[in-house]
Amino acid sequence: MPVFTKVPLLFLFLVFSTTSFANEDSSLAIDNSSVIMSDYKDSVWVSVVGEIKNSGTYPVEDVILEIRFFDDKGNLIDAITESLYSIVIPRNDSVVFKLGTSATMPEESYSSHKVRVISSYGNYPSGSCDSSSVPQKTDNRWKKLLISWSPMLLLIAVWVLLARRYSGRKSPQQKMVNLMEQQVETGEQTKSDIQRLADAAEQLAKSSIDKST
Repeated sequence: MPVFTKVPLLFLFLVFSTTSFANEDSSLAIDNSSVIMSDYKDSVWVSVVGEIKNSGTYPVEDVILEIRFFDDKGNLIDAITESLYSIVIPRNDSVVFKLGTSATMPEESYSSHKVRVISSYGNYPSGSCDSSSVPQKTDNRWKKLLISWSPMLLLIAVWVLLARRYSGRKSPQQKMVNLMEQQVETGEQTKSDIQRLADAAEQLAKSSIDKST
């Protein structure tokens, strides 16, 4: 496989594996969150139970939460980042969540915590959106989608350009094939010329012998 086909495919894989399309929603707020420490097999399990309130006009889903844990000096000692894809928060309502992970520090080190919403999606119904806010969020989502895909589209264009350049008549491979064909034709022509000279020399020798006899 040519090198110029491997490199773009590798970049395409990297682009696919790092693309994100989430939008942050400021209408969500975290309330009544608390930490629960429990024993799980041979380790300590730290969980956070809380409530997410949606003060917006439309339902929200695909919420991603970040939970940070601090010691008594305010140092960050642990964290959880997890999505709530199966939860839809109705408008002007709230839902309860619970996230947990294996503790990386002793139980007494977990003095305080902080929960924040990293990103979410709003379910905006078609035909009933406020023209001053919702279309703008939809447009921003499509703009972010286009921007995030632009590197991959550029790599595809470069790959097509290289493929056309190195597969046409002016490619190095095709030039080498044409040169070999020319060398073969030149060899055949030289062989034919030598054969004609040999035939002429033989005829000349025969005629000289006939004259001498």
